[in-house]
Amino acid sequence: MKTLITALILVAIGISASSQNINGVVNSYARVTAINTGTNVVTIDNISGSIVDFDAGEKVLLIQMKGAAINGTNTASFGDITAYNNAGNYEMAAIQLLNDIGGGRYEITLDNITRSYTPGTPGGYVQVVSVPQYTNVTVNGTVTATPWNETQGIGGIVTFEVSGTLTLGASIDVSGQGFTGGAVNTTADGGCTNSLDYARDAGSGSGTHHSRKGLGITDEITNMEYGRGNLANGGGGGNTHNAGGGGGGNFTVGGIGGTGWPGAGTCAGGVANGGGLGGAALSYDPSTNKIFLGGGGGGGQQNNADATPGGTGGGIILIRTSILTSDCSGTHELIADGNAAAITTGNDGAGGGGAGGVILLEVNTYDLTCAINAHANGGNGADVDHFDAHGGGGGGGVGALLVSNAPPSPAVFGSTPGTPGTDCNTGMAACDASGNDGGTCTTCTSTGWTVPGTTIPLPIELGSFQARLAANKTVDIRWITITEKNTSHFEIEKTQDFKNIEAFTQQKAVGNSNVLQYYSAVDHYPAAGITYYRLKSVDFDGTTSYSSWKAVNYEVNDISLEMFPNPANEVVQLHFKGFKSGDVKVFIVNALGQVVLTMSTNDKSTLQIPITQLQSGVYTLQVHYQQQTYYKQLIIKR
Repeated sequence: MKTLITALILVAIGISASSQNINGVVNSYARVTAINTGTNVVTIDNISGSIVDFDAGEKVLLIQMKGAAINGTNTASFGDITAYNNAGNYEMAAIQLLNDIGGGRYEITLDNITRSYTPGTPGGYVQVVSVPQYTNVTVNGTVTATPWNETQGIGGIVTFEVSGTLTLGASIDVSGQGFTGGAVNTTADGGCTNSLDYARDAGSGSGTHHSRKGLGITDEITNMEYGRGNLANGGGGGNTHNAGGGGGGNFTVGGIGGTGWPGAGTCAGGVANGGGLGGAALSYDPSTNKIFLGGGGGGGQQNNADATPGGTGGGIILIRTSILTSDCSGTHELIADGNAAAITTGNDGAGGGGAGGVILLEVNTYDLTCAINAHANGGNGADVDHFDAHGGGGGGGVGALLVSNAPPSPAVFGSTPGTPGTDCNTGMAACDASGNDGGTCTTCTSTGWTVPGTTIPLPIELGSFQARLAANKTVDIRWITITEKNTSHFEIEKTQDFKNIEAFTQQKAVGNSNVLQYYSAVDHYPAAGITYYRLKSVDFDGTTSYSSWKAVNYEVNDISLEMFPNPANEVVQLHFKGFKSGDVKVFIVNALGQVVLTMSTNDKSTLQIPITQLQSGVYTLQVHYQQQTYYKQLIIKR
């Protein structure tokens, strides 16, 4: 597997080739605004995390979050899915090139795109998520995601790949990081119990101010955002008078919200039930291979400002690993639960629970001597905290547990639906929930799943791979391996257009090694302009893996860096010798490989960098200029 970190960082943190610890948010996210399927160029913005995670050689998950078509009539069929379209499509891909096109926008060239996508917000809400690559890794603190952000079009997913062993020493948890729940109605309305408004605007007259639907895999329809009809897998909002919101749906349907205050009377032509309908159960099949966030629960309806919004659905965990095990320090879990809605503060309707999300595991071998748990439970519908019966929230449906092969005992994989909220708090029969549980599943774990797209890299670890223009106008290429396992030889490939890739030299590998090995090669005849180089590793069985591409510009004058003082305390000054024009970007990277400070200039040969907010230690300073990267070691000492 390729772990692309500089030898300097390896020395600074003493990293072991055999293991790594992770916790917190390990992914970066970006919204996709355009896809050119002819060139595999994907335009991205709204970066959350580090743009370095989208550099050449890195891997991403390309996924469409929404885009299903629904019935849009104000009837009981509102929100029924008529076509999934490209919603739920996903695949892995490797980045070949990163191009900054300005204004916070970038283009990444992928090695392949095999499925169809419909970018746009509103629209398909396509995103790319960085996929960290590990050899052996231990989860030593809770790993989680940046929650789904509908406005930014990003988040809600934890994903990574492990070519060796993934050890659970803590949990991976994306609970409540899926589609958000519906809001309560902002205009108080105590009208009659309305069972007939499935989809309408925010309301104007008595009996028309209903709560908002939870979000799901389709866009909201303008002026039909409120009312008891579900929004695909988003739960319906509670209608007048004080009905509960429906639970979100995913692998199973969400529960219907409580009927509402029985003393309100029934609107003409209707029945005495204004509860939001549950979000739809979505289709999961390895042959169609789609995955979805859990639907949000619908909001409870109010006339006394005591209602609560719907719970948020669960996010997505997608992991590929050769071996999955546990350190047995506790019962560690993979969790993608929907959130429960909050209890009301009085006599109004309660929100529906969010649906569970997705856990997708492509595991070759489970090596378990103790239990691990995996669940995508539905969130509970909220209770009504009042002595009079109103509408409790519907329970959220369960999420999907998707595996390549069934996990053996003592693993416990199973999910439970959310329960409906009680209609009042006295404990008497009149307080029993008039809403429903989320749907149950007889077989909650689906087998036969594989992740489409580029496969897991193979086990070669690189300390560094560099290609630089030498003084004699040749290209000097050097690389360091940390470990080698059954490695036959290396090839250096080059290209200028990513269509014609030439292998121009080959070197025999040591083969099997657990110590640093140093290699070098020379391109004596580089072409004019920008040429990209990468390392190809070939094992004895013919399998291959690759480094990231490195760019060399034959026609550009290299800059040299002067940095002082070093060690530094408050400010470090960079002077770029040979600088003419163009953007210079500076990144300071800590010992964990995280970018902790970024600066740029396009018109100065000197740049002052304040470092007072950085802790003492050894850092790597990276300067990106005209397709080349320069490195300096920076020591901060106080």
